[in-house]
Amino acid sequence: MVNPFTLTLQASDALGIQNAYLFLLLAFTTGPVFLLLGFLRDPTMLFSLKRAKNAAFSGMWKHISGPIDERYARFKAPLLKEASGVVLDLGSGLGPNLKYFDASKITRLILVEPNPGMHEGLRASARKAGFAKDQFEIVPCGAEERAKVEELTGLGKGSVDCVVSVLALCGIPDSRHVIAALYEYIKPGGRFIYFEHVASKDSATRKQQEFMTPYWRSLFNGCCLNRPTDQFILECYPWSEKQTYTCDFETQKCLDVKSYGWARKPRTTGSTTGRDTTGLSYADVVKES
Repeated sequence: MVNPFTLTLQASDALGIQNAYLFLLLAFTTGPVFLLLGFLRDPTMLFSLKRAKNAAFSGMWKHISGPIDERYARFKAPLLKEASGVVLDLGSGLGPNLKYFDASKITRLILVEPNPGMHEGLRASARKAGFAKDQFEIVPCGAEERAKVEELTGLGKGSVDCVVSVLALCGIPDSRHVIAALYEYIKPGGRFIYFEHVASKDSATRKQQEFMTPYWRSLFNGCCLNRPTDQFILECYPWSEKQTYTCDFETQKCLDVKSYGWARKPRTTGSTTGRDTTGLSYADVVKES
């Protein structure tokens, strides 16, 4: 059976309606329903705004993550199958992207997902994607909580072969700090793979993103439409290789335009590419803030 939201997305495309407006309408109409359902299951949620918002978002996301995944599958699949070794996946959600990984190439999969409402679905997705019970782990905190992530996982400098971020860094507080830490985690020769909402390069669209972001961020788990995440990744650190793309059906006039690609950390110093080959350390980024 076709998901009704898939049909709605297709209709909005045919009519030339911005999908961002559709998502906002969905959040305003269904969010309160899932909030009420969450409260009925756990009345103590009334005393925690964060838990209430997590419950509303996870309830809604269970219904729309599938259609969104289908929409971008042909872009994500060839990108994610390259992940190997020790893989750190940010904002894993319900795990819709795990089926694109090649489990036989991954020795350890670290799934960072702070929303407890996602964990049951995420665990099921990992098993369905072919990951053994001792091959993956769920880290129940945000990527911005660096000390806690390292305490729970044992991660440190040069300990990860591949970092993956799919629609995650757009919603992480202080994402520049997080990206700086992630760069340090990546081993020489390792990769940073991303698929993210990014700020539009069209000035009029960028203004609309700036206007919508406070509302969007509140409804969609902190996601920021106006964050130049692709620039934060590709232009602030030394890479020996990098590739970046945009989805062929999205222009810079799209309010939720995506950028995706990968970058490889140099195996040796001096073999870099990009405008900034000096790089920023985690300490540099903290100092600039």
